[in-house]
Amino acid sequence: MGLFSTARRAADSFKGFGSDRKGGVALMVGLTFPMVFIGAGGALDYSNALTVTKQAQRAMDATVLALTRRDLGAINVQSEGDALFRAILQDQGVSAAPSETQFTLSDNVVRGSGIVGTKTFFLNFIGMNSVDGKVESAAMPPAERPIEIALVLDVSGSMSIDLNGKTRLAQMKESVGGMFDALDKELPTGAKLSASVIPYSTSVNLGDYPKVLKSLSVGGKNKPVAGVDVWAAERTLLENGTDITIDDSSPVGRPVPFVDSTEISSSTPTARLSALTDNIADVRTSVNGMTASGWTAGHIGMIWGVYTLSDKWANVWPQNPAKTGEADKIIVMLSDGKFNTTLNVGSGSTNDGATSDAYFQAVCKLAEQRGITVYTVALALDPVSEAKLGACVGSTGKLYTADSANELSKAFEDIARRLGTHRLTS
Repeated sequence: MGLFSTARRAADSFKGFGSDRKGGVALMVGLTFPMVFIGAGGALDYSNALTVTKQAQRAMDATVLALTRRDLGAINVQSEGDALFRAILQDQGVSAAPSETQFTLSDNVVRGSGIVGTKTFFLNFIGMNSVDGKVESAAMPPAERPIEIALVLDVSGSMSIDLNGKTRLAQMKESVGGMFDALDKELPTGAKLSASVIPYSTSVNLGDYPKVLKSLSVGGKNKPVAGVDVWAAERTLLENGTDITIDDSSPVGRPVPFVDSTEISSSTPTARLSALTDNIADVRTSVNGMTASGWTAGHIGMIWGVYTLSDKWANVWPQNPAKTGEADKIIVMLSDGKFNTTLNVGSGSTNDGATSDAYFQAVCKLAEQRGITVYTVALALDPVSEAKLGACVGSTGKLYTADSANELSKAFEDIARRLGTHRLTS
C-alpha cells in the first residue's frame, strides 16, 4: 500500500506542476527533469560499462594465459594476442571492438592491455558517446617442474547413495576423469604428470606392497605375500597416551602395522592402493575399478596420500617420488561421511571418530610441513565435517563443497585449472 500511495502522491504533484501557471515552478520543472533523466540514465550507462569491462578483463586474462601455451619464440605476440583477444570477446558476446591493444613478451612474462569502449544511450545526450574501460593482465609460462598428485578417494558404503541419477561413486569417477581431461588441455606438451590412487574406507588395502609391513599383524598373524588383501593400521607414536605424533619416515626403519581379514571389522576396501606412476591411463583404470563398501577411516587414507608423495619412501615404490621442492606435490581428498574408524589406536575398530579426527589433523600438518598442497572435496557433508576438511587445506589449498553432480564436476575441473602451471601474475 505504501508504494502505491507514494506513486499516487507523485502523480498528483506532477499534475499540480502542469496546472500551476507560476513561472518559477515551470522553470524549476524544466531544469530539473533533464538533470534527473541524465543522472539516472547515466548511472545505467556506467553500470553497463562496468559489466562489459569485467567481461573484457576475463577475456584478457584468458588471452595472456593462452599465449603462454604457445611457442613464444615462433609467434608474433602482438598480432596473435590481438586476434585472440578479439575472438574471445566475440565468444563472450561483447560487441564493442577493443582499441589500443598491446601484447609484449619481456623477462618470460606475457603482458597484455587494451581499451574497450561501451556505447552509451543516456549520456549520449550530453555528447558522451562511450565509456572506456582499460584492462591489463600478465602471465608466466609454465614452470618446468613435474606434478605429483595423490588421489585420496572415499569408497565407503555411503558412496553407493544416489546423486542426481547415479551413485556418488559413479559421479566421482566421472569427475576425476574430467579432471584428467582438463589437465590434458591445461598442461603444456611434455609436462611431467604422475599420480597415485589411494581408495579408503575401513582402511587402505596394501595387498600389493607387503614389503612395507611389519613381520606380524596387530593380532600376531604372519605377513602375507604380495597379492593377498591386507589393510593398513595406524602408524603412530603416542606421547602420554594422548598426543599423536605422525611422521613419514621410511618403512625400512619403521615398518607399518597391519591387519588381515580376520582382524578388521569390514574387509574393505577391495580396491588396492596404486603407487605413483606417470601412466595416467593406468591411474584412470584404477579409479574406474573401485567399488563402494565399508566404514570411513579418512585419516588412514590421508597419511597414505602423504606416503605416496614422500621422497623418504624412495626405493619403496616402483616410481620414486621427487625430492621435496623439486616437484609440485598435491593431495586431492574426497570424503562423503564422518570419520568413524580406527584400527590400532583409540577405543576400537569402529565408532572412534574423535581419534580419527585428531590423527587426520596431525597428518594435515605433516602435509603442510612437506610442502604438499591439499585440496579437499566435501561431498554432501554436514557443516561440522566440512569444517574439518577445510582446516586441512592450509594457506595454499582449497575446500570444495559439492551437493550435486554438477558441483562435483566443477570442483575437479577447478582443481585441474589450479594445477595448470600457467599462472596470472597480475
